Amino acid sequence: MKRIMIMAALLTIVTAVSAMSYTQARNEALFLTDKMAYELDLSYAQYEAVYEINLDYYLCVTGNNVFGTYWSRRNSDMRYVLTNWQYARFLELSYFYRPVQYTRNTWYFSIYAHYGKTQFYRNRPSGYNNYRGGNNRRSSSYYRGRDFDKPINSHYKPRSNDMPPHDGSSMSGSGPGNRLSGNNGSGNYNSRPQRNVGTGNSGNSGRKTGTTPRRSSGNGNTNQQGTFGGKRQ
Repeated sequence: MKRIMIMAALLTIVTAVSAMSYTQARNEALFLTDKMAYELDLSYAQYEAVYEINLDYYLCVTGNNVFGTYWSRRNSDMRYVLTNWQYARFLELSYFYRPVQYTRNTWYFSIYAHYGKTQFYRNRPSGYNNYRGGNNRRSSSYYRGRDFDKPINSHYKPRSNDMPPHDGSSMSGSGPGNRLSGNNGSGNYNSRPQRNVGTGNSGNSGRKTGTTPRRSSGNGNTNQQGTFGGKRQ
């Protein structure tokens, strides 16, 4: 009996280590969704839905099943929410398509190789405060047949070699970090950086600097243009 109890305790510890807490999953889903909204030009309704999908995935994923059933369900749900070009772009960018890895008892989130931990572009979705997960446990997709106010055309399609500079860190095992005071005290929602819209070289140096037209953040607010300092690492 004692041996069984010890084995059960060890199994509980392993499960706890390999699964994310709700707080971590919520923060990581917020950070990832914010960057998807920026690069994929998500409408407000899409932004809310994508946050729910990302949170569901992070809540259910375990270290030994990162790209298993729940990852496939995430991709399937995304297909109902995104337009054709948005979904194609989603598949193309590995830090959106395969956003997390689990190595040596640590979660690694590839989005931090491209964005600084305090950089946000939108207000938090309403689901951040009231959605606790579960849509991905239904027999069929919760998002099938729903209206997400999908954009007819892309206003701007960032290129994979035209990303904003980051803080120099690679894939990080930590969360989004301390959110600076900002829009309604909910985060550091910085202005849109200038993007390279010329041809130029595709490397990390010697690129032309351009500007990007303003576009709506999807929730009624309009982000202004701004610049990131330094070169991309």
